Amino acid sequence: MEAAYNLEENLSLRRASSADEMTNFFNANAEAEILGDNDIQGVMINTVPGEYRLTSKIDSGESTYLHVGNSYEEDVPYAIIAFLGWEQVNIGENHVLYTTIKGGSTGLIEFSIPEVEEIKPLQVFAFPFPYEITEGNYDADRVFSSQRKLIYSKFS
Repeated sequence: MEAAYNLEENLSLRRASSADEMTNFFNANAEAEILGDNDIQGVMINTVPGEYRLTSKIDSGESTYLHVGNSYEEDVPYAIIAFLGWEQVNIGENHVLYTTIKGGSTGLIEFSIPEVEEIKPLQVFAFPFPYEITEGNYDADRVFSSQRKLIYSKFS
């Protein structure tokens, strides 16, 4: 385990393993509504658009908003995935959301929380520059995660 830790310090797990540049396969499948100036860095789940209060509980089936912040001056592409009860689930109709957030702004993506029969945790991860993994592009090594939310069944 120590050897793996030492390698991660020197070689990112997301870094291309060859000297060839990666081809950009980015095709946006989600449009983010731009809220204006950047208020957050990273990703946040909330039931009210444009509101950044921390909540730990959301009801299944509820309409929810994913806030994705971009503090860079340039537009940033993101690949976004969600985990419900430790298993990857779709966000809307997509297993992976691909979107670009305008520089210096926060994007808003609406989606519905999946139905659950028992309480399960939901967490979202956003990967900036998903297909621009090259030596020296250290921003592509970052991963942003939302606060873990507990999803409750409507019937509980």
